[in-house]
Amino acid sequence: MMIEGVLEQFILTQDAVTGGLATYEFTTGQAETPAVFTGRVIPDDAEYPAIHIESTSPDDFSCRDATGAEIEVDVTLYANKEMSQATIRALAWTLYQALNRADIDSFLQDEGYESWGCIALPPVPTNDDDSFPAFLVRTTVRVLQNGE
Repeated sequence: MMIEGVLEQFILTQDAVTGGLATYEFTTGQAETPAVFTGRVIPDDAEYPAIHIESTSPDDFSCRDATGAEIEVDVTLYANKEMSQATIRALAWTLYQALNRADIDSFLQDEGYESWGCIALPPVPTNDDDSFPAFLVRTTVRVLQNGE
């Protein structure tokens, strides 16, 4: 299961978050979409503000006849150098509010799982390698495999 993709799909439905992001052309010839990235790094040609999603530690568990996982996911919001600290902090809190107790079941169904909870911690200030301001919203997602 790619929880990063599930959270990316969810975040892309959150207009209050995506309205504050730069856009990026992910595939040549397609329209630009909000800059929400999964994988190891944000591409060099991306503009900011942008979000990067990366899972950090999945732990499997069993519950009766089903298996599940508790997955920690780092969702980091990076600003551009022109953004004020107050603006990026406000957007980080909007991201946190969207993720905390998020209903992501409809996004998990295609993966064969159901949500047992999505809990986010309040944003923590950090910086990227180029000293751009950033906020980390650590999120824990618990999922259970569907019995189908």
